[in-house]
Amino acid sequence: MMEWFALILSGIAVTLSATAVWYVRDQVRATQLTARAARAAVELQHEIERRTARAAEAAYVLWDLEPVGEDTYLLRNEGSDPAYDVRIDVGDMACRGPVHIMEFPPGHVERYQLFRPLGTVTAALTVTWNQASDLTDEPRTHHLPVLDRGAVPVQRGRADSSGDTSGADRVAEPEAG
Repeated sequence: MMEWFALILSGIAVTLSATAVWYVRDQVRATQLTARAARAAVELQHEIERRTARAAEAAYVLWDLEPVGEDTYLLRNEGSDPAYDVRIDVGDMACRGPVHIMEFPPGHVERYQLFRPLGTVTAALTVTWNQASDLTDEPRTHHLPVLDRGAVPVQRGRADSSGDTSGADRVAEPEAG
């Protein structure tokens, strides 16, 4: 009877050992997959950092629309590079000023008078331009809010090489004084 008991215990031990080997083998595979995924994530992060660094070094155009008088605004390129084939869309506002400029160099300023007749729904001036002088790149677009005189812009419009064409800038109203 003791021999049967030892045989049964040996069988249980072999079964447990085989289960342990199977479990450990699966754990090793899972660890290897996790290590591969971690390496891929690190490589992806390094690639993102390289692209971000290249984009920061790349040329850019920085737009500013400054209210300077009753219905008068200055559109300025505060970036490091010129914008080409610049198109200004004022929506349903009335406008005095150029709406198509072939080259808008850094530091250049254009004066606009923008009138909002009754029922006007447009609240932003849309600037579309090319970064490449031969116009072979995709046009970029940025929306600049038409602020009332005295409003303070919180963020200026910048387009980087990623082609971000996000919507209108946020503005803060001046404090009542």
